[in-house]
Amino acid sequence: MCSGMGADVWCAVAWGPLVESKMSTKLVLEFLQHHGHLKAAEAFAKACGLAGLSEEEIDVVHKRQQLAALVMAGDIDATISSLTELFPTLLNKVPQLRFELRCLQFVEMVPC
Repeated sequence: MCSGMGADVWCAVAWGPLVESKMSTKLVLEFLQHHGHLKAAEAFAKACGLAGLSEEEIDVVHKRQQLAALVMAGDIDATISSLTELFPTLLNKVPQLRFELRCLQFVEMVPC
């Protein structure tokens, strides 16, 4: 997003007001990270003078993107399997998640 000639100027102009508030800076960075916009998050962090995302944070985003792709493809069995592999304790901590995934699977099986 912020690459190439004049990128630093563009970032400073586009995100300048946000840099002034630490709380809003953190909020924007977390939003970008949460929604999988890794390049934008890195550019934003650089423009704000913050450290980039850690390898662990990037890895979690990639895992979440993989799971989202499986859900969007309607492959709920693979989603649950991958979820158990990638985040082993999550389904035990949030049993409602398995139920909701199974409900989604059922809804997709019922013809319109």
